[in-house]
Amino acid sequence: MGLRFSWLKANFEHLSINATEQEVMCRARVYIMHIIVGVLMPDANKNRVHLMYLPLLTDLKNVYSYSWGSAVLAMLYCELCWTTNPDAIDIGECLILLQSWALYRMSFLASVRHQAYVFPLVNR
Repeated sequence: MGLRFSWLKANFEHLSINATEQEVMCRARVYIMHIIVGVLMPDANKNRVHLMYLPLLTDLKNVYSYSWGSAVLAMLYCELCWTTNPDAIDIGECLILLQSWALYRMSFLASVRHQAYVFPLVNR
């Protein structure tokens, strides 16, 4: 079960000036869900936010105490396993984490140097 990103954007994009604290907290939850599913744990095959994240955001004071890094890593491992299936078309999840790990562990990937072109100063 999930919500479409387009529905979330249409219904929760703007916050009125006279918003109550409850409306602000609701918008904060939607924003955090967008970050979770749009950046940390994206799904390459769907444009949906899974509802399993919603109970985690019930009390926003506890959100900082969750081990988000471990969750992202676990989801990345699951996605990498799923991607080995011959029927898999695309890979999802946090590929930035995989890229940063690859650059750290395999530094030769970043050893290509580019020369910067300097524009000459012209006196007029």
